[in-house]
Amino acid sequence: MLLRPTSWLAILAISFLLFQTACTDRPENLLRPCERCEIYLHDGLERSYVLHVPDNLPDNAPLVFFLHGYGGKAHQYAWFFQIRDWADENGFAVVVPQGTLDANRDPFWDARLTFANIDDVGFLTGLAQELQVTYNLDPEKTFTSGISNGGFMSYVLVQERPEVWKAAASLIGTMPGYSWENRDMFVPTPLLQLSLEDDETVPIDGSMDTTGGWGGAPHMDDIIEFWTELNGTTEVEVLNPNDHTVGQRYTGGPEDLDVWYYKVDGFPHDVPRKGWDGTDPFPLMWEFFSLYTD
Repeated sequence: MLLRPTSWLAILAISFLLFQTACTDRPENLLRPCERCEIYLHDGLERSYVLHVPDNLPDNAPLVFFLHGYGGKAHQYAWFFQIRDWADENGFAVVVPQGTLDANRDPFWDARLTFANIDDVGFLTGLAQELQVTYNLDPEKTFTSGISNGGFMSYVLVQERPEVWKAAASLIGTMPGYSWENRDMFVPTPLLQLSLEDDETVPIDGSMDTTGGWGGAPHMDDIIEFWTELNGTTEVEVLNPNDHTVGQRYTGGPEDLDVWYYKVDGFPHDVPRKGWDGTDPFPLMWEFFSLYTD
């Protein structure tokens, strides 16, 4: 039986009231950094992020970025999704950066959207490169992941800076319209995509409104077909980890760059997690990224 607890977005909204960070004396498109946030100066803006480096992490360890969704706050995502435990258990450094504010004062990532002109590609890429040097992390093991808008942004990162971002995982996101229109820019890259069959915010069928540059990409099945052809995969394994999830793992090809595509039914625009229906994307993401850490 599919469990439907209170939406994690609702829980986050409550926690945001308890840990409000907005402040009127900062630039209008920035949040006040949380107490545990660190600062990276980019494009004249003090951009904030939450970083966790496990104790005794060896040299040349992996670096994983986890990008919040639209309206999200980095420190709340780090807490809610227990990213410290995720990194400690698997041996990598993890970063949860903070997006800027749009006209409605909602945090977002500028995934080549038409209503913004924020250099988030430069910010995230510059931060990744600085952390690689500061903590002796492996540039060949730097990965991006994100929820919803963070998933959109992950597509943009591997499209525009593939020499830095070696694999991407998009949870309930899709490719933004700009990226699809310019898909010839993509190079073969490992991709994990988790989509929801009943998602009306980021519909799997590609019917998302093109206003603002969000929509414009086709059905996720077509995006995955494009990506498997891009990576030259030769085999596919179909998995049914539970009653609500179908996974397709495309493997093989000249460079062994996998494409994993998971579809979950019975959920709205939420991230399914362990205890809901058995689908927990965090172990899945690390299983995927770990293929490229040897």
